[in-house]
Amino acid sequence: MAANPSPNFMSYLTVPNQPTLMEALGRLAIAHTHLELMLRYCVKTIADQTIQEALDATEGDRLSDLRVRVKQLFIERRPTAWRKPTWMHS
Repeated sequence: MAANPSPNFMSYLTVPNQPTLMEALGRLAIAHTHLELMLRYCVKTIADQTIQEALDATEGDRLSDLRVRVKQLFIERRPTAWRKPTWMHS
């Protein structure tokens, strides 16, 4: 059995008060969000969906799930050469 933590032990979550660290964390958060959106747009393009359909279909998916979905869609489509998506046809 695991030992119970001491009842006198308190843990406090704080935000660091270091501007350079906060700037780096902000950049990381933005890059992470951009990656997530790019994966969702990859699903849109490969599955030939509208933006809203792809966003709805991937809502709540983790990044790892999105990477797997993009890979599966790509394998299913087996593209041999670049072809225009249906929305680009005139």
